[in-house]
Amino acid sequence: MRITSRFNPPTPNDDPLTFNNKAFATIGALNTWSGEANSLADEVNDRASAASDRADQASASASTATTKANEAKNSATEAASSATAAAASASTSATKANEAAQSAFSAAANANAAGVSKNGAAASATAAAASAATATTKATEAATSAELARQRSTDGHFEGGVHVHSGTIGYAERSGGEAVQSGSQSFVSINKPTGKITTSLIDLVPGGIYQFVVLNEFVTRNDVVVHSLEDWMSSYFNSWITVRDGQFTVVIKNISESNVSEVLKINFAVIKCSLI
Repeated sequence: MRITSRFNPPTPNDDPLTFNNKAFATIGALNTWSGEANSLADEVNDRASAASDRADQASASASTATTKANEAKNSATEAASSATAAAASASTSATKANEAAQSAFSAAANANAAGVSKNGAAASATAAAASAATATTKATEAATSAELARQRSTDGHFEGGVHVHSGTIGYAERSGGEAVQSGSQSFVSINKPTGKITTSLIDLVPGGIYQFVVLNEFVTRNDVVVHSLEDWMSSYFNSWITVRDGQFTVVIKNISESNVSEVLKINFAVIKCSLI
């Protein structure tokens, strides 16, 4: 606030009556002036306290930033470890594949020996069957190692089919995609298990409904498709999704009390479900 009180003090050149009147007026104005001065002092103190609070908040934010930086460093270390494990699994896969090929070759040799050897036909046939069984086992091990290498190469690991990394659950990097709806097109196509859809311009009156189809080969009628609207859009729109084999339908309703014209950005993820 500002101090508005003004003084008109007496001067030596004033006549006695004027001098007395100015003196009394000046003394009387001191009460108002002191009140305004005290109020200004209170305001200055309040602003100083607020500035101190903001300084404390800034210090806390700096501490949080340091913590997040350390978390990011730890995530990078985990990513490097996962990449090393993926390389090791890939090497194991190649070794198992070579062993499977060698076992198959041995099975063929034993089978050939069984055909040309009369005296050892039974023994060779038995050995051929055993080699064939070994080849099948090695091939299965090779396929398992290859799948483990593929999963670990996505910068994380899988538990029960779900990607887990640094305490979060979801799809790995580079698993998703984007699709943009153009003009009056009633559908978009995005063959990814997760991603972002940008709609065309939607004009809806209060209570109005708009829907479009998303073609997606990852979706079956038994799956769940979770989604969210970006930014502030959920305060104006309600949305839900229905699924069927190879596609899902996004339904959007204007729940506000005014006409809305907007381009929406929708994030989605497919959760695979099993009935058995």
